[in-house]
Amino acid sequence: MPKVILNPYFESLSKEITFRLDFHSIDYYKKLGEPYGLSAEDMIYRYLRYIAGTGYTIDINEPTLAEREA
Repeated sequence: MPKVILNPYFESLSKEITFRLDFHSIDYYKKLGEPYGLSAEDMIYRYLRYIAGTGYTIDINEPTLAEREA
């Protein structure tokens, strides 16, 4: 078995956060991860990382702050 080498920069490259999700959303990510043996937390992490990496933006049908102030 190969020896694991810890990344000395890990702490400076990541940040732990906490946020609330409804049960429906958690179940959704659990089901997505089941075929791969991944937890809901891992699936959420991978999804957010994918979105950030691709530059995807979501249209939430709400005016932006600038639009509201105009």
